[in-house]
Amino acid sequence: MNLKPNTHSFLVQIWLLCLLGLWLSPSEAISQQPTPLRNDITVTQLNNSPANPVRMVKHPVTGEIYILNESGGIYLLNTATGSYVPKISPNRHGLSQTYGLEIGMSGNFYVVAAEQSGGFNTGKIAKGVPDGTGGYTWSILAETEPYRSSGNRDHQFNAIIESLDGKYVYVNSGSRTDHAEEANNDGLREMPITSCILKIPTDTVDLILQNDESFLESNGFIYADGIRNTFDMAYAPDGHLFGVENCDTRDNEEELNWLREGKHYGFPWRIGTQMNPQQYPNFNPPGSDNLLVQGINMESTFYNDPTFPSIPAGLTFVDPVLNMGPDADVFRDSVDGVIKDASDLGRSIGTFTPHSSPVALVFDTDNQLGAPYTGLGFAMSYNGSFRRKYTPFGDPGEDLLMLELTLDPADSTYSAQITRIVEGFEGPIDNVLVGNDMYVIDYDGGNMWKLTFPSNGAQGLPSTTSALGPMIKVFPNPATDQISLEARMDNVLINSALILNGQGQELGYLINSGNEIYTGDIEQLPVGVYYIQVKTNRGTVLKKFVK
Repeated sequence: MNLKPNTHSFLVQIWLLCLLGLWLSPSEAISQQPTPLRNDITVTQLNNSPANPVRMVKHPVTGEIYILNESGGIYLLNTATGSYVPKISPNRHGLSQTYGLEIGMSGNFYVVAAEQSGGFNTGKIAKGVPDGTGGYTWSILAETEPYRSSGNRDHQFNAIIESLDGKYVYVNSGSRTDHAEEANNDGLREMPITSCILKIPTDTVDLILQNDESFLESNGFIYADGIRNTFDMAYAPDGHLFGVENCDTRDNEEELNWLREGKHYGFPWRIGTQMNPQQYPNFNPPGSDNLLVQGINMESTFYNDPTFPSIPAGLTFVDPVLNMGPDADVFRDSVDGVIKDASDLGRSIGTFTPHSSPVALVFDTDNQLGAPYTGLGFAMSYNGSFRRKYTPFGDPGEDLLMLELTLDPADSTYSAQITRIVEGFEGPIDNVLVGNDMYVIDYDGGNMWKLTFPSNGAQGLPSTTSALGPMIKVFPNPATDQISLEARMDNVLINSALILNGQGQELGYLINSGNEIYTGDIEQLPVGVYYIQVKTNRGTVLKKFVK
């Protein structure tokens, strides 16, 4: 285990590895330096990050970057100097063991804690409201009833994101098991409060989330179910919510999911695109399962399990986004147990190489990046090739992946072309985009990096002043005769909307056609890619559409 005596404690590192579903030995760490794989990206090293960093978040209005560490400290990054200063101390919000941070459109801070005490877990969310003097008034938004720890598989509360209308926060409550085996210390499996994404109203105070299925469902507190551990969530430019998920110790693919309310994403019966074999009576590992290998990932938690719960009648699972290659698509074939490259075979997997532990999901929602990166998504692999379960796949890991998502409207499924564009980080844990710069923090190395991409502004497109991309809906997209847009939030008011080409030249405008929907005629435009410069009371945003 890579321990840095002055910054990483043994228990803290163990806890994060548990949250990410990772285990490694003391000799498995190596030192790395990021290297761009394209000549239009540059990497600059900043000062070391605060101790034990876990989240990096951009303020949606000011554009400032804040960093959260595991002890609850919140720091402000000075992008001009590459240094950081303490901004909010843990005693302000009162939480420790913190693994989630969100800043809402109104400037509210949300801090998420996964606290353990006396063999029990408690998830907590603190809310900080700006007090007008530069400080915040803090309260506990919600917390769970204490529920039994599984001993060593608890993922608990971590990722959090505000809904587009600002009325809710969605928080990941990870699984307490690897794959719904009975926990050694109590014989229990998953619980109603675990392996789901919760939906919490932002105007509540001291809400107690009962570990009771009827309570959670009847009060609308379950946003999505069947989630093992969605460690990060982000909105795409079209407003769709995505999450990256690390799967179990079996050689199942890691996932990128389009997260929608009321959907079930399979856990524990379906993981990646594979059914969990422990639910079947003839399961006798490792000989009966080509995705389990003795000495690598075959653990005592895999066993013949006659009491494994059956799939509820009528339950339908949503599969992850399919990776069409060319990268991060190595897999172990369940038919013959051989490791293969999916795109070399002309097939797909769902979504990432097993055990890569995807984190740091972000989208260019403001179309600030120049071609070919405009409007695309990015994720990072926390795991490196030196980690035992990941080594056999020969995938370097610890890299930045570019995600080119395509929606099939016929069946409402996404596929993605995934390409490695920067490699050589050291346990990257989170990132943000500000203009055409991406800031990255390494957990293992304690480093901070600035990655500079081509700028859309350099091509003649105007810059934006606020992270409003997901708040504005453009439809239909692609379009043929007309294009329309509307604000998704009541407190975002559209003032004007201009149609631009890729050089920033004005080609027309949209008018208010009623009910705050703006519509423009594009019938005369040639086929191609265009932009709408939307000016609102909260700032300016560029929205891309295809004619």
